[in-house]
Amino acid sequence: LVAPVRETQAMVAKERGAAFEVAQARFSRVVAAAVREAKAAAAREREATLELAQAELAAAVRETQAAAAREREEAHVAAQVELKAQLEKAEAQAEATRQALTRRLKEKHRVAMDST
Repeated sequence: LVAPVRETQAMVAKERGAAFEVAQARFSRVVAAAVREAKAAAAREREATLELAQAELAAAVRETQAAAAREREEAHVAAQVELKAQLEKAEAQAEATRQALTRRLKEKHRVAMDST
């Protein structure tokens, strides 16, 4: 009677050990899967962060380029206004000079006519 009880106890212990090994292997697989998923999630988060940073950088570059274009256009307009003002001043000076020369010429002509 003792031998069959010992055999049964040994068999139960063996089955418990096998069940423990199966549970331990299953636990290891679950932990490994959780680690893989955590790493994949971290990689996706890094990728999303990188894409967001790249999008923000691209937007900043576009804004900077647009601001530079506006500044160039404003400088061009200001230069045109300045050139127009200088041209108008030069034209006014030329007209004043022409009028002065015309008066002198008329005066010389009148003086010449008076002396004859």
